[in-house]
Amino acid sequence: MNLIFLFFVIQLRMLVMKALSVIYAIGCLSVLFLVQGCKTEDSGESDKPAQQLSVDQIKSTPGYAWFSDEYSLYIPTDSIVKTLNDSLKNNPREFYIFVNPSCNCSGTQKTFPEIVKVLNAVGIYEPKFKIFSMLKATNQHPYTCFL
Repeated sequence: MNLIFLFFVIQLRMLVMKALSVIYAIGCLSVLFLVQGCKTEDSGESDKPAQQLSVDQIKSTPGYAWFSDEYSLYIPTDSIVKTLNDSLKNNPREFYIFVNPSCNCSGTQKTFPEIVKVLNAVGIYEPKFKIFSMLKATNQHPYTCFL
């Protein structure tokens, strides 16, 4: 009996570790996609450091006019929300989102609001995630030394 229980615990731990590694990989790819997925014209302001914004500020910032509509249209899949809830229940994390305000890429305009909505559906709200608005991937931000 103890051997079966131990096997079950090991299998469960491996499943949780797989889920966490998938979540981490998706997060890394999302950040990479959001920051480097678009090219913008240099308006002379591209050397400005990244600006941390709240979701409310995003909704009222020029360049993010698409955010509110995309956020309200997206309905997170129950299985994704359940998987994230299970994975993050005993393993809290902080999330950092880097996004280009004037990016007209449909991927960014859909993915960014969807990420925020999924985080909210899992019960993760600000300040557990931070949004940095930046015009170029090379703009300075508080986490430049890590990324």
